[in-house]
Amino acid sequence: MSINTRKLQISAAVMLLLAGCGGGSNGSSEPLATNTPAAANTTTTVNSTAAAQPAPSQPAATVSQPSTQPAAQPTVPTAPRTDASHNNAQVTPPQPAAQHPAAAISATGITGAVLATMLDQRSIDVGDDEHAAYAYPSTLEGKILDGATAPVVQSVQIRSTPYAGEGQRPGAGGSYTPATGSYTYTTFNGTKVSDGTNPHFEVNSIGMDLEVTNTEHAVTLATHLVALDENGGNYLQGPTYTGAGATLGKSDSIHFGSVVAEWKHGAHNVQLLVNRVADDQAALCWNYHLPDTNRLYCNKWTVPHGWKEGQPLVKAGHYLVEVRDGNTTYWHTRKQGQ
Repeated sequence: MSINTRKLQISAAVMLLLAGCGGGSNGSSEPLATNTPAAANTTTTVNSTAAAQPAPSQPAATVSQPSTQPAAQPTVPTAPRTDASHNNAQVTPPQPAAQHPAAAISATGITGAVLATMLDQRSIDVGDDEHAAYAYPSTLEGKILDGATAPVVQSVQIRSTPYAGEGQRPGAGGSYTPATGSYTYTTFNGTKVSDGTNPHFEVNSIGMDLEVTNTEHAVTLATHLVALDENGGNYLQGPTYTGAGATLGKSDSIHFGSVVAEWKHGAHNVQLLVNRVADDQAALCWNYHLPDTNRLYCNKWTVPHGWKEGQPLVKAGHYLVEVRDGNTTYWHTRKQGQ
């Protein structure tokens, strides 16, 4: 299989979407997520003055889950007194406190419903410019660099099931609808598109598949995934990474910086994390520690005010952070319209 196979795979995925089949020089700046992947037992936090790094390989942290204890019940009112001094009194049973749904996004995290949408919404759609999948060498803060040695790279996330209305007319797009039941989450990230000033600066394209199950009340991540960081290789024939998987309720709180799930293969692993970007933005991040690649790949999403489950999020670009030989390289998408 030739060295161009992976580029063809990702280009085919993008062109499939652009065809409706359903299946940097101006120095623009856009912030990266302020939190970085956390090692499970000792959360790694990087402030705005430190470079975001892929986390060291550690067991996964536990995502907070709702209590399994039954909710407290209101006190049973005592029987009215019957003596003469109280024969006109009325006893009003105490009322339970009103229950308010958790905010979709807060200063500390997102809900499981937002996570489910981050997973089943594509990063590029029919009608999008193909360049929306491109990321350019940048600073930590996301400022695009001119004359960088690193190449431009391409990344996408897609799902195996179509949106509503797709496939009905050639070239016609559909409208986002939540996935129902099981589907395959697929990402290709870091595929080299064009050279920087150093034509010998190579980047490994990562291909990955994970089965996800979306139900009315929860989203479940399978206990295994396949991932490969070999240019020209068939990622579906890559090694299988295994773990406990995860089932998250739609109203569960998922804290920023926590490891949602982790899958391992020997000394290597893949982690799923959620990082904070801004008050209304969060990033779905894959932290890869593969045989030849240490990379953080994050898709950023804006949660609109008043967002409700079943509605789409707003795509806000993506970024990659890669460490090799002690050096860190950043890539970031351009702002829309630039």
